[in-house]
Amino acid sequence: MIELRALSKNYGRFTAVDQLTLEVPKGELFGFLGPNGAGKTTTLRMIAGILQPTAGTVVIGGEDIQQNPEAAKAKLVAGIASEDLKVAQDAANSAQATIASAK
Repeated sequence: MIELRALSKNYGRFTAVDQLTLEVPKGELFGFLGPNGAGKTTTLRMIAGILQPTAGTVVIGGEDIQQNPEAAKAKLVAGIASEDLKVAQDAANSAQATIASAK
């Protein structure tokens, strides 16, 4: 299971992700769709442990990614599908990002 609890990311005065709370049950697929600047890539980067949230927590398979990143990342299965299907293109340009729940 992937749990996001009041997850937020601010860049100065700009709020990219605002208190996102979400549960993706084990074995489920979940997608983010939205316009550029909606916070999709920022959220995925926080789930993957690449980006530190301003507030909130990411829990993957019962492991908090900030407290135990190696154990949490070992349970994460993630993929990104870009709107123009250029897999090598930076994920920041994606219009669709899909994550699969923890192992």
